Amino acid sequence: MDQRSLPYRAARAVWRKFKWLRLQAQLLRDQLYDLRRFGAWSHGTDADKTQAQALHAIYKSYHGVEKGLSLSEPRPGFGVDKIAFLMGKLRDYRTKFDPNGVPAATSALQSYQAFNAGHAIKNPTLETFLDKAEDDRTGGTKPVTRDDILAITDKTGADFFWSRHSVRQYADTPVAMEMIHAAVDMARKTPSVCNRQGARVHVFADAQKALSWQPGNTGFGHLASRALIVTADLQAFSGTGERNQPFVDGGMFAMSLLYALHAQGLGACPLAWSMRADKDRDMRAALNIPDSEVVIMMISVGHLPDTLAVAKSHRMGLEHYMVEFE
Repeated sequence: MDQRSLPYRAARAVWRKFKWLRLQAQLLRDQLYDLRRFGAWSHGTDADKTQAQALHAIYKSYHGVEKGLSLSEPRPGFGVDKIAFLMGKLRDYRTKFDPNGVPAATSALQSYQAFNAGHAIKNPTLETFLDKAEDDRTGGTKPVTRDDILAITDKTGADFFWSRHSVRQYADTPVAMEMIHAAVDMARKTPSVCNRQGARVHVFADAQKALSWQPGNTGFGHLASRALIVTADLQAFSGTGERNQPFVDGGMFAMSLLYALHAQGLGACPLAWSMRADKDRDMRAALNIPDSEVVIMMISVGHLPDTLAVAKSHRMGLEHYMVEFE
């Protein structure tokens, strides 16, 4: 053995250990950054500090009423304790934030009351609460038929999904804001946990102002007409069990938005935001992204040129995605 190599090997081992420790320290800093923000902004069952926290707590609560009413055989008088909890939340909301309350939640309670009245079940406290309430009809349930749904879904097949690509070539024509509005409006229908709707979209007319923070758009970002930043508001979520839910809800919304942009005939490319805490903090300060929101991804948007090249992005077979159980 060449003894002269021993100091070199020892130094290499120390260097590798140092790099590992530095990586662990960075990971810990990033996790503490995420922990602080989730703890500061997620809502709880007690008095919430912000209007958004209180509103999302109400949405979570009243959606439970709608779910109960949407069952094939709702149980008369279900959820009495939850109804009382929701009424208390609505009273607090009216006092602290908005005297008009949350009309959709009140409407859901009206539907609940009407359902129980049909089964000769009375709730005097609820009746008093709903006295003089306007008939808003934005909450509760609505009837639909199988034919209604199929009449729409029959128009959209697999071709639509397979025709979407991540587009990195854009025409010079600016994208009108009305087209972005239309796409976001479609994405509003994205499912979210308890219908809490925590997703947000920050739209930048100066695309490069936002995209300059994201390294994955080099070579094409300067061609984009608009840049979008999809986020999820931590105020919509509660409890340690929902610590990852912002990424689930925000990711689903982002995918709906990508298909909505595709439906508008626009080209778009999702751009990952997988950054260290310090980079995330600096970007937020520069682009005015609230501390209460988790950044899910950026999206570059532009009009399609007459001809373009897209990555084939080969997909694995169905057996890779599916695990079947008998």
